[in-house]
Amino acid sequence: MAIDCCNKPWQTSNVSEHTNRPKLYLIAAPIGDFFGDLSVNALQTLRRIRVVFVEDTGFDVEDLLVEKLRSRGILTEEHELFPIAGPEDSRRQLPFVDEMIRKGTSFAILADRGLPCFIDPGTEIINHIIEKHTGSIDLVPIGASSAMDAAIAMSGVNCTRFIFLGHYPQDHGLNLDFHLLGVPVVVYVRGDSLLSFIEKLRSRLGRKAGSFYLTVFSNIRQRLHSALRRFKLSEPIESFAGFTPADDSTPDGICQNNFTVILHH
Repeated sequence: MAIDCCNKPWQTSNVSEHTNRPKLYLIAAPIGDFFGDLSVNALQTLRRIRVVFVEDTGFDVEDLLVEKLRSRGILTEEHELFPIAGPEDSRRQLPFVDEMIRKGTSFAILADRGLPCFIDPGTEIINHIIEKHTGSIDLVPIGASSAMDAAIAMSGVNCTRFIFLGHYPQDHGLNLDFHLLGVPVVVYVRGDSLLSFIEKLRSRLGRKAGSFYLTVFSNIRQRLHSALRRFKLSEPIESFAGFTPADDSTPDGICQNNFTVILHH
């Protein structure tokens, strides 16, 4: 996932191994006690990299996923593991994150159960990367179950509480008073409808639009030629005119590829 922030040209690149940039792998773990549900890709990635931020649950060591990975030889003494239990732990690691990116070192954030940076720790690391390291590192979700899950994990937005308002323009809830709830809003936007979506938001929010940001993911479902961009909702509409996902049209010419958009403060 190539990263692009405000006032930078729209960029696309292949996800995962196809660029020379270092990678931050966001590795989901199965809920419950179903170690066998951990994906092959997750296991291969953990064997390959050496630096892993792991969720510190505060539970008994024997119950942690990391101990199960150690007992099976997936994590070894060659791995550097850094526990993170919350925002302060994540912020303390930011200088080390900067150093790894400068050195071109790939690393991972591993949830104990669930998806990292989606309620679980790590959001501050992602937000720091989006703000400070545009074009220097790729974000690669592993094990996400949907475009929404992957987008939230890679957004750097606190989505402990959020609302999903469906698909624009087919079936959405933008006519609701969502802006009064004070929580991030996630919407799937059809590939040919981003500009009308932005106009709809501006009309709905009025003068409040200037206080909102959009974090937009292109082609996240394919994980190919995928990109992230964050910008102010108040930017000139011309700034968005060239944003189109890779061609994924049906024979009748209808674009089936969505943007995944998060509206937030």
